[in-house]
Amino acid sequence: MMEFDPSLMFAQVLTFLVALFLLWKIAFRPMSRILAERADRIRNDVNAAQQAKEEAERIKTELTRQISEMETRAQEALRKAVAEGQKAKEELVQEARTQGRELLKKADERMAIERDKVLKALRQDVIALALEITEKVLAAKPDAEAHRRLADQTLIDLEKKGA
Repeated sequence: MMEFDPSLMFAQVLTFLVALFLLWKIAFRPMSRILAERADRIRNDVNAAQQAKEEAERIKTELTRQISEMETRAQEALRKAVAEGQKAKEELVQEARTQGRELLKKADERMAIERDKVLKALRQDVIALALEITEKVLAAKPDAEAHRRLADQTLIDLEKKGA
C-alpha cells in the first residue's frame, strides 16, 4: 500500500499553491479582466441598443405626428380648393345670369325700338291711306255704295303696293 509521506504531501500542496498562484497571475486575472471588459462592452451595447430603440420610437412618433399633420394640411387644402372652385362656379353662374339678363334687356329694348318704328310706319301708312281715301271721296262725291267701292278699291291698291 501506499505510505503517507508528509514531505511529499507538503511539496505537492506547495506545488499546487504555486501553480494556483501562477495561474491566478497569468490566466485568471487577465481572463477576469477580459471578461469584465466584455461584460462592460455588452452592457454598453445593450444601453446603446436601448437608446437606439428609444430614438427610433421617438422618430417614429415624430414621423407619425408629421404624417398626421400633413394629412390634415392636405385635407384643409383640398377643402379650400373645393370651396374656391364652388365659389368660382357660383361667380360664373351669377355672371352668366347677369349677362343673360342684360342680353334680354337689350333684346327687349331693340324690340321696343323696332315696334315703335313699325307703329310709326303703320301710322304714316294709315294717315296716307286716310288722305288717299279722303281725296277720292271728295273728288267723286258719290253715295254710300260708291264710298264702299272706293274703300275696297283703295285696299286692293294698297295690297298691290305691299306685295
